[in-house]
Amino acid sequence: MLIFNQDMDAQYSFNPKSDRLYTELRYVYGDNDDLIFIGVNLMLKGEILGTFDTMQEAFNEISAISNCPNEIYAISGCTLLWEDWKELCEYMAK
Repeated sequence: MLIFNQDMDAQYSFNPKSDRLYTELRYVYGDNDDLIFIGVNLMLKGEILGTFDTMQEAFNEISAISNCPNEIYAISGCTLLWEDWKELCEYMAK
C-alpha cells in the first residue's frame, strides 16, 4: 500500500505484514517547566505520517489504514486542492 502523509508532500510504502504503525506523543516544556501537550504523531519507519489532537484520533487512523482495501491511502486531515484530488483519483483508478 502507498500512504500519502497528512501534508500530501511525501509518500511511503506500507506492508501490513511486515511494517508497524505506531504513535509518539509530542510536547514541549512551558515557562514553569510544565509539560504542554502538542499532539500525537502517527509514525511509519521513523517518518511522521500526520499529527492528531488525541490518541483516539490516531488509533482511528491506524484502524482505517488497516481496514483499507485500496492500494493508496491518504492520511486524514489533509486539505486537498481540486487538482490534487483529481490526481489522487487518477492514481487510485490505475
